[in-house]
Amino acid sequence: MSVRDRSQSEVVGVVLLTAVVVVVVAVIGAVVLSQGIERGETRIDVNVSLEPTENGTNVTIQHRGGATVDAADVRVILDGNEREEFRLNDVEDPPAERFSAPSTWRHTVEKEFTGVVEVLVIYEPEGTVLDESVHELED
Repeated sequence: MSVRDRSQSEVVGVVLLTAVVVVVVAVIGAVVLSQGIERGETRIDVNVSLEPTENGTNVTIQHRGGATVDAADVRVILDGNEREEFRLNDVEDPPAERFSAPSTWRHTVEKEFTGVVEVLVIYEPEGTVLDESVHELED
């Protein structure tokens, strides 16, 4: 066997090895790309403010952007010297079924919150916390 025959075998081996690597990479890429993009958490930009009144506490919830969801799926929790929970579909202002941007929702809680009050706004189907804030209310 001459040196020339051996060189051709090395070239054929390199070409075959390169072809195998290209095919494996293509198959792996096709599998990864065929998985699709997973749907992430619902994103909503929410702002909450509290204002003490003679009749209790006014809660204002602003939807400033993001997804539109059913108001019945959004739960608001106020926790401080008192505890109160309500869903947005229970809110009287505005009486709406969908929580969409831009909108402002107002609800009067008949409990008088004072001191530090933690507010959670939760989108229940996913368990996503849309807003978590701490408010300092005067006594």
